[in-house]
Amino acid sequence: MKELIDRNKQDLKSWFTDFSKSKPKGFIDIPLFHFSKSYIQALLPEYPPLEFEEQQIIERDLIKVIHEQLSFISFFLKLPMLFLILFFETSILISRGKKFSSLGKSRRLEFINKWSSSPFSFKRDLFKFFRTLTLFSFYDHPIVHDKLGVKLGKRNVCLESAGNL
Repeated sequence: MKELIDRNKQDLKSWFTDFSKSKPKGFIDIPLFHFSKSYIQALLPEYPPLEFEEQQIIERDLIKVIHEQLSFISFFLKLPMLFLILFFETSILISRGKKFSSLGKSRRLEFINKWSSSPFSFKRDLFKFFRTLTLFSFYDHPIVHDKLGVKLGKRNVCLESAGNL
């Protein structure tokens, strides 16, 4: 586990640099990154307890999984989904004066629960998709496996082969 943390610490700065170079560029990447990070931070379970460095590594990996999964969606579905995410990130400005990513964890969780139970199926399904993907990827992460005492023969399939799904 210590080796995994050390390897991921070294990789952290380069990953953020690589992320900024990925496609699509500009006005979609930045809000999508902030929305994903805020969404993940709001949904991360308190058990198992994680150290700060471990939480940062897991958040980074979960953002990577979400963005890789979005890359497999066809363009005709991805573009509206990205605009919806951008809309949700900024729509709270009207009522709260802040973006979703600027809210506290409890307020973000309130909005996520509200959006997840929306009467509009596209909204409800989008947030249930993100919740499921986030929690599945969290509990499939090797750091979480170590914390829970889970021993597996192979390393985490979700993070190693996310590009091959």
